[in-house]
Amino acid sequence: KDAGETIAELQAGLQQAGEKKIQAVNSADAMLQAMPEIEKLADAGAPLLGLPFGLPRLDYYTRGAQAGQLIIIAGLPGIGKSTLVDQFLEHFQTPALLFSLEMGAEKIVQRRLFRRLQITKFDLCRQDWGTVAEAAGEVAQAPLLINDSARKLGEILAIARSMVKQG
Repeated sequence: KDAGETIAELQAGLQQAGEKKIQAVNSADAMLQAMPEIEKLADAGAPLLGLPFGLPRLDYYTRGAQAGQLIIIAGLPGIGKSTLVDQFLEHFQTPALLFSLEMGAEKIVQRRLFRRLQITKFDLCRQDWGTVAEAAGEVAQAPLLINDSARKLGEILAIARSMVKQG
């Protein structure tokens, strides 16, 4: 695409967004809607209702990752978002679909392998290859699907819906 086409697409998107009716809920109505969930939390008595993230303070405040949640981790490049999310997924030990907009699937599993071995890429030559192969097998068996090609929200949603339907 040239710059003119890109600008035209952005302008069309902004115009469509401006035409949509903005909806907002006042805090009193939101509280009425929230009360059944608040009561459920109080009745549960358990500190966690979902899967623990493995970070005690985060688990305390969120009560764990809840079923059906979409969790988005955002920030500047190079601050550890992908590593943090991957550590959550390793801790969950449950099937997951990871969308990575910055890092390729190969790099994600490579970093997971290095974490498992407790080494950096610079230490790899010093490792016993039997240990490396064993750890690589464990990483390969993780219940994780990685998509590193979707770049637009619509693509991500379509892929996620398709994967849910497939089970």
